[in-house]
Amino acid sequence: MTSELHSKSLKELRVLYPGVKSNSKDGFINKIPSEGLGDTIEKVLESPILKPITKAVKKLIFKDGDDCGCKERKVKLNQMFKYKLKPRCFTEQEHKEWGEFKKIVTLTINDKQIKYICKTFSEVMSKQYYEPCRGCSPKPLLYMIDSLNVVYDSYETN
Repeated sequence: MTSELHSKSLKELRVLYPGVKSNSKDGFINKIPSEGLGDTIEKVLESPILKPITKAVKKLIFKDGDDCGCKERKVKLNQMFKYKLKPRCFTEQEHKEWGEFKKIVTLTINDKQIKYICKTFSEVMSKQYYEPCRGCSPKPLLYMIDSLNVVYDSYETN
C-alpha cells in the first residue's frame, strides 16, 4: 500500500483520503489506516526512526538490486491478518433495493429475505457471509438490519 502511495503527490493523496490531515507526504501516509498486519509492519519499518536501520540490515543481507520479498510478504500478512474494514456505501442499485425491502419488511421474515439481509450485510460491511439459525435469537439478524439501515440513511446521491 505505502509504496504505491509514495508515488502520488500530496494533492492527489488529499483527494483520495479527504479525512486525513497532514502537512508532509510521509506523515500523511502513516495516518492512512492499515488494511492488515503487513501494512502496519511496513509503516513501522519505514518510520523515520527505523528506516535507516531497515536500509542498513537490507544492505547487509541482500545484494544491491536483489528483492527482499517485502511486497509479497506484506500482501500475505495483510491477507492472513486482515483488520476490520469500514463499511462501504450502498451502490445506487443496492440503495434502491434496500429502500424497497424496508417498505415491505414485517416482524416475520422469510428465508429469501434472511438470505438477502445476510448477503447484503456481508458485502457492504466486508464481513464473511453468515446466516443465523432460524430457531435461535433474532439479535444477529436485527443487528444486521440496524447496521444496514445506518449505511442506508447515510447514503448521499452524487
